Amino acid sequence: MDHYRENKLREDYLLALLELHGGDYGADVENRRVCEKIGIEYNGEATRICQHLRREELVTWVSFDRVALTPTGSREAERVRNARYQQKEGRILNELYNARDPDVPTFLTVEHLVQLKISEADVGLILRDLDERGLVYMNGDNIHITPTGAIAVEAKFSHEPTGGDSYTMNIDKVEGGVLQGPNNVQNVHIVNRQPVSEILPEILALIENVRSEDFADKDEVMRDLDKARELAAANSSVAAGDGVWTRINTKLIAAKTTMEIAGFVIKTYPHWPQVLDFFQRHMR
Repeated sequence: MDHYRENKLREDYLLALLELHGGDYGADVENRRVCEKIGIEYNGEATRICQHLRREELVTWVSFDRVALTPTGSREAERVRNARYQQKEGRILNELYNARDPDVPTFLTVEHLVQLKISEADVGLILRDLDERGLVYMNGDNIHITPTGAIAVEAKFSHEPTGGDSYTMNIDKVEGGVLQGPNNVQNVHIVNRQPVSEILPEILALIENVRSEDFADKDEVMRDLDKARELAAANSSVAAGDGVWTRINTKLIAAKTTMEIAGFVIKTYPHWPQVLDFFQRHMR
């Protein structure tokens, strides 16, 4: 079995077990129900997956017919559930962020967001949560990101210095004076003036590298990467500070985050630092 598929099925099994025990953390659950829920054979894949989970002390059983989460298993299942929720939330916010027009209110629909391979129930749950937090505005079936939501998305890509020694780096232009050495703190604004065209070959190499791999949510990753490529190719002369620059960076980060959650980014990692550094090589 593919390594990623097996890891995903283990997570799916834990989540199904978490849901089916109905909040009774000490209760066991009929194993066949868990298998049916995630679409695996009771006398096939389930045996291998359950044995692995038991070795990890995540599940336990007296009879294989009925399986229960251990306390460690419950914590792991909740961690997986929260990570997947945050991933879906991030994909929805990124989609709304990239669709926005600063000059004209731009709406997306629930139907559009479901195309992100997120169930309609999950889309509704996440949107209600985002609405309560003031990150999106909902008008019936139409949704758009609020200024607060846009700031939240952009904050994910902020690389502001948090303190300590401050040194200068010369890219193309440095605004302000220069202080170097320990105990000197200075705000230095370094701006990358290189056009996107200079990194386009590396973006294409990254995309081809990712395309050659096989992992869950690959379609979502490729959609983000292809959009980044499309924006870069159509706006090859833009530099840091342009809205398109931020959109490309957003798509790249979204793709990398999805792959990190899948535990697969390491296989394509040699290409990531060069591409991401190009778009994030500035500080204020």
